[in-house]
Amino acid sequence: MVTPAQRIKDLERINAALQNEVHWLNATIYNPSFNEIDIRLMVELTPWGVKAGILSPDEADEKKVYYPALATTAHCSEKVASQHVRTLANKAGAFSYRREHSHDEETEQDITRVSLAPRAPTATPAQIDLARARRGGSTWKDGKRIKRCPKCDSPVIHRRSQYWCQNPDCNHLWEDERWKPVNNTDDMLEGDEDEESQEHEDPESESEGANCQYDSLPEDEEDTPPIPTGPVSRHKDGSFENFVDPPEFLRRKQIWCCGRLDKVPFIADIRGTAKASSTNPRQWRTYDVARAVLEKSRSWTGTYAPPFDFLMFMCDGTFTFLDQDHCRDPETGEFTPEALARARKINSYTEPSWSDDGLHTYAEAMLPPGRRRRDDIGVEMYDSARPCVYTGKPLPGFPLEIVRRQDEIAALHAEVFPPQPAMPWQIEGDEGGHPRTDDELEQLLAEVLPKATNARNGAKFLKLWNGDASDYRHKDGTPDYSRADAALCRMLTKWAGERCVSTVDWLFRRSKLCRPKWIERADYRERTLRYAFGEVVTS
Repeated sequence: MVTPAQRIKDLERINAALQNEVHWLNATIYNPSFNEIDIRLMVELTPWGVKAGILSPDEADEKKVYYPALATTAHCSEKVASQHVRTLANKAGAFSYRREHSHDEETEQDITRVSLAPRAPTATPAQIDLARARRGGSTWKDGKRIKRCPKCDSPVIHRRSQYWCQNPDCNHLWEDERWKPVNNTDDMLEGDEDEESQEHEDPESESEGANCQYDSLPEDEEDTPPIPTGPVSRHKDGSFENFVDPPEFLRRKQIWCCGRLDKVPFIADIRGTAKASSTNPRQWRTYDVARAVLEKSRSWTGTYAPPFDFLMFMCDGTFTFLDQDHCRDPETGEFTPEALARARKINSYTEPSWSDDGLHTYAEAMLPPGRRRRDDIGVEMYDSARPCVYTGKPLPGFPLEIVRRQDEIAALHAEVFPPQPAMPWQIEGDEGGHPRTDDELEQLLAEVLPKATNARNGAKFLKLWNGDASDYRHKDGTPDYSRADAALCRMLTKWAGERCVSTVDWLFRRSKLCRPKWIERADYRERTLRYAFGEVVTS
């Protein structure tokens, strides 16, 4: 039983730990060498025991860094988070920085992992470097941050809050009606003549001069932002000429997001840092919301996220996207006869690509099973899980609406992607003893699964067998199912016979990792099995 004296001692220790954490936070926040991203990273990466003074930095364990989650916490990109972590480790000395390089034998991929451990905190410099602070958009006085206008460097600025409803059926966006001062005039840096003169001006003129990105304060009393009426997509030459609203078929769908020059889709929100997945409809927005965010992003200056450049939308399975690349002469501006012929066979809404060297056609139809991409002629066809850039420059001679063209899409798909012959490849000296009967294969499956799951890599095999490809990811963090397919096939070759192609193919089809791509694409099956068996045979 805890006595009152012990309880008092426990409370004293807790109080001391909380006070130490407050001191650590003050030292971090008021350190002029850190900007906002540095502060967020320090708070996230430093163990609580070090903040509270319970552990010394030497006693804290190393912490592995996962940059996608770290970038979300710091409200920046993974590249920026990586740069700031290295700066905190190498220049500020806040962490020890250790990199490990390894090689995955199953996927033949090089893997780099980063581990951090806290170091003793550096003292706050007595001399504040205002020049460096200004580069981050803020200056300091007496431990207080003073926000300045990135255009005129004035500290007399105002702001108002913006609100966003995350209900997918609503997505309402509105702003606060009142403007509030960002800085307390008593905290502003001395020696600025503009500030002294503005302190004696009337509040109305002060507000106008502070918010240099606005001509005047908004006069409308509505609680929703006005939908922009001007062009909302910047072309490659920077112009907005001949921009038109998207067809009604697309405009009424909640499939929209925003994008930048790298054509990576982002969720249409005021942060502008979260990427949008082409397979997660919860991250898509309505056209009006995405357009309002795009228009508002043009006033983003001095923020972590750059402005958006154009609107994007996702293929949701109700229409087909025909993408033809490198089919336009850069000198004459003429499209190739082959590209125009394919577009005319569909005869639906068509526009040039954002890079002006391709052609995009959209039609209401669903694609038949089969391939989706041919690099030799630069043609791709998708009806789901694909982001599209909207340019708003329809090509003359084509309909301005998306028309239903199911038969035409099916015929064009059969023309561009002819049926693939059955896989003729068999490994030399096949020792599988096939063809096996169904009973023999089922018996083999019953023998293989316990052996594979109890092996040294049994946990990884079980995840792949159950369709989990989370151990194999693209650079953007999405699962790489092609690498996962190859890894599972390599494991199956060890348990089903190192020279039996058909048996491995049969076993793979029984796993939850098997997709329509494996069944319909004989070339993909052969390429994956060649990789799997080639590694076994040559080892």
